[in-house]
Amino acid sequence: QVQDKSSKIQEMASIMRQAIDIDDINIHTQEERINALLLENKGLKEMLTVHEHIQQCKQTIVPVQQTNIVSEKEEEPS
Repeated sequence: QVQDKSSKIQEMASIMRQAIDIDDINIHTQEERINALLLENKGLKEMLTVHEHIQQCKQTIVPVQQTNIVSEKEEEPS
């Protein structure tokens, strides 16, 4: 009976070790995925910043060009 209990304890310990190994693998996989997502997020934020900067530049350039066109049209009738 003692040997039977000892055998069951060893079996349970083996199962717990397997569970720990699986958990370690899952944690490693999750950490890799999180790091990949953080890197992707950083890249997307950089792209958004560049896009916003370009849009701001376009907004400042367009009014200046329109002003020049209006000025040239006003000068023609003279």
